[in-house]
Amino acid sequence: MQFHIYHATGPRRFSETVNQPREYVGFVEGVSLEDAYARSQNNENPWNPWNPCRSTSVGDVIQDDSGFYMVLDIGFRHMD
Repeated sequence: MQFHIYHATGPRRFSETVNQPREYVGFVEGVSLEDAYARSQNNENPWNPWNPCRSTSVGDVIQDDSGFYMVLDIGFRHMD
């Protein structure tokens, strides 16, 4: 399954703020939100070599077939 990643870009990025600007940075293949989050980390190599960007963090959004989910300090929150 594809998971699309949107990174927060506003002054409150890295916070659990719903209404803030975000930009699409790429997608990963995975089996769950947790897996997509893990695959979008720059642990040993950039996770997205076509569009080098930072690791996915709190305040960013992961989209799957069922909707958009904000990354929280612990877990994810479905966004309406």
